[in-house]
Amino acid sequence: MGGRQPLSPAGPGTLEEFIPLGSRPVDVRHAELGTDQARDLQQALERAGSTNLVRAGATLASTPPQRRRGFAFVLTGCAELAAVLVVDRTTLTAKATGGDGTNCATANHFLATFTIDRDRIPVDPRLSP
Repeated sequence: MGGRQPLSPAGPGTLEEFIPLGSRPVDVRHAELGTDQARDLQQALERAGSTNLVRAGATLASTPPQRRRGFAFVLTGCAELAAVLVVDRTTLTAKATGGDGTNCATANHFLATFTIDRDRIPVDPRLSP
């Protein structure tokens, strides 16, 4: 991985869902669950004509348990199998994992949702695709 330490699949957050969305690009890339952002992301998936809309919609409509926060990211890849949440001082980022070495003619998109303990992230984190 270019000399960098590999990402832990355990991560600081729990991967709740990893949903294939098909190959159509989505114009909204992330959202916090339980907020209007999640509804905006659902509408973006519908506009894009993404696949698995029922499953994605149910996931985006979910509310994390009281001591946790939930986040959704649209990730681009080829044949990825999962994702990890990367947390730094100000930013939350998701990285797709698995599917290494797979070549595809068209990029695919995936919806990855995570929950994480409130005390493990900044109060007002910046989400980065």
